[in-house]
Amino acid sequence: MMQSKKKIAPASRDYHLAACKTDPDAFKKFVETSPVLDITKESGLDDENIPAEGALTAEDKAMCSALGLSEETYKTTGKKAA
Repeated sequence: MMQSKKKIAPASRDYHLAACKTDPDAFKKFVETSPVLDITKESGLDDENIPAEGALTAEDKAMCSALGLSEETYKTTGKKAA
């Protein structure tokens, strides 16, 4: 049995099992070229400063600046398109 190299996310396990059965050579090539996933590492999302409801993130503010939009215009129209 092949040792686990943590190259497949658990959520895509069934897809990759089917791919392995359909085309083993292509699956082997996929695994050889895929990076190892560090799925045990903490995401860090709990440490993020999440803005209050309706507040813009740093990325939102950067987009406003880049596009020349006021933050208020982006709040009322920009997020609808996103």
